[in-house]
Amino acid sequence: MSVLEQPFIGGRSEAPLLPLGRYLPLLPAGIIETWLKQTLPAGAWILDPIGAHPQLALEAARAGYRILITSNNPILSFMLEILAAAPPQSEFEAALAALAISKRGEERLERHILSLYQTPCAACGQLVSAQAFIWQNEPLRLVSRIYRCLHCGDEGERPATPLDVEKLNLPGNDALHRARALSRVIGDQSSVTREQVNEALKTYLPRPLYVLTTLINKVETLPLSEERRRLLTALLIQVCDEGNTLWQYPALRPRPRQLTVPAQFRENNLWLALENAVSLWCS
Repeated sequence: MSVLEQPFIGGRSEAPLLPLGRYLPLLPAGIIETWLKQTLPAGAWILDPIGAHPQLALEAARAGYRILITSNNPILSFMLEILAAAPPQSEFEAALAALAISKRGEERLERHILSLYQTPCAACGQLVSAQAFIWQNEPLRLVSRIYRCLHCGDEGERPATPLDVEKLNLPGNDALHRARALSRVIGDQSSVTREQVNEALKTYLPRPLYVLTTLINKVETLPLSEERRRLLTALLIQVCDEGNTLWQYPALRPRPRQLTVPAQFRENNLWLALENAVSLWCS
């Protein structure tokens, strides 16, 4: 039977949730395993010359095949290494706990970052940690927040308050944070231009950019084992995506194709995103 004569393979279920999944090709679970078992004997070598999706390699390996991947994308290569190693959730949680109890000045890092997202409950007035803030673009303005109050149970989207606007006054200088981020990304790479990096940085509001630079600097300076540093780096890769303004609200087109800020978008709570990233990497 020729390739063109083979029946279509639909897969057993939807594509599993993976870090950076909204940028990966849609690949329903079971397609690779089914096709390989119809085509090649177990234990055969497979060459993936593109390495565009970690799931392809993982599914082939679980089905009993040996696979060689070539990839010039360092993020995808790193993702595949972590996912193939399959660290237990407890290891991610231990690494995250070490980061949470580290200090920024006299304050625990977790408490400091969560304080940046505090918002008053519209029902009882208690301060709670917002899950996200909703912004409108052109002109840029904060319009609402999404939260669930642990004190009275009020939850949902509520209009922004003066305190929410006051919380946008951050430590340090935004221009300095952007200059440092630009310098770190470019480094000595001649393949990356200043204009490209600046365009990417424009998709980050001041608060998430401050949080991301704070987290990255802390991970680099903490006295951690190399394995725990790699696990925290994996979590930060997902959080770097959670921090941009490409999260359209409501989510009409959840798979962005270009660096275009939607007319209305979510600003996610990045500490909550850091905690939620654990389950993505353990999926």
